[in-house]
Amino acid sequence: MHQSIVETGTKICENVSELRLEMHRTRSELVLAAESTGLRVAAAGTHPFSSWIDQVISPGERYQNIVEEEMGQLARSLLIFGMHIHIAMPDKQTTIDMMNMVRYFLPHLLALSTSSPFWMGRNTGLKSFRTTVFRRFPRTGIPEVFESWSEYENFINLLVKLNCIDTGKKIWWDVRPHPAYGTLEFRMFDTATRVEEAVAIAALTQAIRRQTASLIHA
Repeated sequence: MHQSIVETGTKICENVSELRLEMHRTRSELVLAAESTGLRVAAAGTHPFSSWIDQVISPGERYQNIVEEEMGQLARSLLIFGMHIHIAMPDKQTTIDMMNMVRYFLPHLLALSTSSPFWMGRNTGLKSFRTTVFRRFPRTGIPEVFESWSEYENFINLLVKLNCIDTGKKIWWDVRPHPAYGTLEFRMFDTATRVEEAVAIAALTQAIRRQTASLIHA
């Protein structure tokens, strides 16, 4: 949303080794592109000293609507950087069952990724101040339990009907069914500073998915 933020993504990876190669490639290309313009890139959950007040909002209808019509200064202050991990799901009901079960692990996974102790030049005393900033937004945090995909779908449709959201993309929980990709999206992580840390967290997330799947189908 801010012009000082660069968002990267990998292709769909079959295994951890492929993910590692992808992340090294994308980060290397980003670093080279930044250096060619006299800039440097840092990966963390927050910038250690810059102020959100000075940031320029990126052009585009989506971001302009969020800032000017929906969230105002709250959106402008969202100078934070997260890492999302998408896990493939076989069907919608399994996605809901899995989301219910992995709720327990979300604080543990966050704790392993923390990289944002600083905010506007101050040591906040927190390992993940990014989490505190994002908590100001609605529809964040750990989701409630849903008994079925239809119950979840009815919940989304009700929010749309009440004009709280326009699409399921405005659900920003720590874990959610992605509205377009058919994945279970883990969203609570700070951006990992090192590639190896990011890859290890992704591998652990996938392992949790496999273990919970075995319990569901036991």
